[in-house]
Amino acid sequence: MSFIRAECGLKCQSKQHASQLNAAITKGSFEEIKAYFQTCHAAGKQSDLDGNFPLHVAAGCGKLDVVQWLLDEKHVDVNAVDRESGWTALHKALFYGHLDVARLLIQHEASLEIQDHEGLRPFNIQREDELTKKLKFPGAPNNVYVWGENHNSTLGLSTDKECPKPTILDTFQQQHITIKQVILCTYHTVFLSHCGRVYTCGHGGGGRLGLGNEKTYLTPQLVNSSKVEKYNAIAASVNHTVMVTERGKVHSCGSNEHFQLGQKPVPANCLIPTLVCLKTSRVIGACTGQYHTVVFTHDAIYAAGFNGGQLGPLKGEHYQKQFYLILDLLKLDQTVKCVESSDAATVCLSKNGHVYVFHEFLSRKITSDLNLATRITLIGGTLSLEHLNTSSSSSSSSLFPNSHLVILIFCKSQKRVCIWWSNTPVIKYCRFDLCDFNVMDICLSKCNIGIVTTKGETYIGKWKKTQVTSKEKSPLKETRVPSKGSSLKKIMTEHLHMKRLPYIHRATHLAISHDEKNFVVTQTDPFARFLITLLFMPQHFFFQP
Repeated sequence: MSFIRAECGLKCQSKQHASQLNAAITKGSFEEIKAYFQTCHAAGKQSDLDGNFPLHVAAGCGKLDVVQWLLDEKHVDVNAVDRESGWTALHKALFYGHLDVARLLIQHEASLEIQDHEGLRPFNIQREDELTKKLKFPGAPNNVYVWGENHNSTLGLSTDKECPKPTILDTFQQQHITIKQVILCTYHTVFLSHCGRVYTCGHGGGGRLGLGNEKTYLTPQLVNSSKVEKYNAIAASVNHTVMVTERGKVHSCGSNEHFQLGQKPVPANCLIPTLVCLKTSRVIGACTGQYHTVVFTHDAIYAAGFNGGQLGPLKGEHYQKQFYLILDLLKLDQTVKCVESSDAATVCLSKNGHVYVFHEFLSRKITSDLNLATRITLIGGTLSLEHLNTSSSSSSSSLFPNSHLVILIFCKSQKRVCIWWSNTPVIKYCRFDLCDFNVMDICLSKCNIGIVTTKGETYIGKWKKTQVTSKEKSPLKETRVPSKGSSLKKIMTEHLHMKRLPYIHRATHLAISHDEKNFVVTQTDPFARFLITLLFMPQHFFFQP
């Protein structure tokens, strides 16, 4: 020890000293550790060769008295991070289950927001051991959380003020209502529960809320038709809402300025959900854009409203007051898996893996080998408003610049995401800078991609907003990946910078408004795991009578 004292000064930076001190913490008693700290003038403030500080080692070992002494007497940095993983002492305390140490660190102002090299905060580490897969089955108890600017009272809170952090919606929590689907629009929000009931909130202009009037409602209100009919799917856009019943019927409400409701006789608007007459078999889903509505069966797609290119080739006039056939998959010996629509395009994914795009008055197939795809979403595109008849100033063509159509494709079995841009018609894999996510859900907004992982985390990725030009190159990178053959297979990838959304830990679904100012997340109820544990617990754990 005399040799150590001799070579150590006030500005000691010896890694050997730090390693010896950390070893003493793991092996010695409290008094021995205090004595050994006297051998180095910089004890507690230097890290070892692995980047671990004495506070990290003490927290990981659960030595509460040593942690208390280091914080009070040695005044060490409570938020120092190690080099290997970027963990703080709080990360390590929670990872090893030392809750008493974690409590002490928090009392000494340990940060809950510091992220490690994988973007995980301390309490994200603590949740890694949970059996999250058991909590995510259809109908599992969940809660709805909202946050954002809330300018149009779309968040469903009892106030129209801004909500900076995720806040639970009391309306659903108090009534134990489990939400299946959420659609967040500019002026209103639509919720569909697992029991088939529809709730709406926001501005009711034109009857978009389906509540029988045009009033504004701050909190979600039950649509009266839900008391009679059970709904399986919902769709909504700026000025109208569409609902599909359990029996395959379609109800629509809201403004009918562009005949997007598809009702006969043709109303100016509709204040309550009204049945749409369709000469077709059972409808299984619907999607909408600002000027149109699309409904689909197992083998056909129908549309109504204004066609500015988003419904494919013109079939007569630009306006279609009732639903008409735009794609018959029965003739192609295929069936529909899902259909999605934006203001400027419509996309169909068949069960055979074929993707059909309706855009710029064209109908084309962009790929035929995505049989593992389960979900598709899109944003952007070019919409022709030359023949649009409207008195609304909000329908200016400036809202639809010549932008690229972006299609996002989710393959659930592979837990991977693919992307397609209209300017470079090649399917590409998305690669994320933080880590490889096991994706469970996806969504798109103007310039963002939202991702929900199987761990219940949510991430936002941003890409550069682009405009259509005559000559340009896509920001693609060529990657070689191993294939079953002896050669390497070339694929195109798109790299996205991802940022984790804080305070979200058990997410199952994410919705982002088109203007990217409001967010909705459904999260598994934190107390549901106790019920699930009982369901999966072996019978011999219970007392026998």
